[in-house]
Amino acid sequence: LEWFDVDLPDSAPQTADFPQSFEIFNPYPNPFNSVVNLPFRLNKADRVEVSVYDPLGRLMWSEEASFPIGKSQIAIDSGSWGTGLYFINVVTLSNSRTFKIVQIK
Repeated sequence: LEWFDVDLPDSAPQTADFPQSFEIFNPYPNPFNSVVNLPFRLNKADRVEVSVYDPLGRLMWSEEASFPIGKSQIAIDSGSWGTGLYFINVVTLSNSRTFKIVQIK
């Protein structure tokens, strides 16, 4: 940045932009065609388990993984599913939430 004649401070201020709580955002797009995204934000590193069920309670898709503090997203590929209503269940050690999603082909 010296080339642009910009003065830099000796040390940048440290600001913590950590979420204060666990947040799960609405899946998008909804309705969807073949991939639906599930964004969430963790206030601490945690394991997240995501499962998708059809209206009869059959497991269609599942994934469990560890995520760091901050915003993350899981992409759910539904290429082999039919048109219809599905339920996404998201579980962490301290929270859970369920969403309705609709696939249109």
